[in-house]
Amino acid sequence: MLLMCAGLYKALKDDWLKINSVQSHNTSVQYVKANMTWQDRLDVLVSMPTREDAQTFIDTIAQPTLREVRATLIKKGQLADIIFKDERVRLVIGPDDPLYFVYGLRLRAFTVTGTTEENIDSEQAYYRVEVFLEHGGQQYDVMGYTQDQITADIVTQYERYLHYLHLSHAELVD
Repeated sequence: MLLMCAGLYKALKDDWLKINSVQSHNTSVQYVKANMTWQDRLDVLVSMPTREDAQTFIDTIAQPTLREVRATLIKKGQLADIIFKDERVRLVIGPDDPLYFVYGLRLRAFTVTGTTEENIDSEQAYYRVEVFLEHGGQQYDVMGYTQDQITADIVTQYERYLHYLHLSHAELVD
């Protein structure tokens, strides 16, 4: 029974670390670093992109950015892959490592009226390009980001992931 309690404590501590170091995310840094005006940011916030708009964004902005980050990681000796599946694209850093990092972008449909995704009429829907990490969606949209902003977001998420690994696996050496 004592071992079960210890295991539960370790699992809860690990979940707490993950939530606090990986999933707490503020996108304001990316806007500041990319010199986006408040008017441009407002345009992005009030737009209702179509499926074609979102797919074009993935094809012309997101994919080249992921390829550039992958190439830089490879030059630095890191293994990295890009995986395409359905309406998703994923950058996987350290794919052969059991503790690999995933930064994924996924096209998602929404309606203003709250219609469920299964019965959306494409003319009622607007689309978002949302970030997904290995442990789930981050509930924020990168549609309208520049390549520099996406790069900053990838690096920020990767930095938080490495911080999580440090906190969860490091031991103090005297």
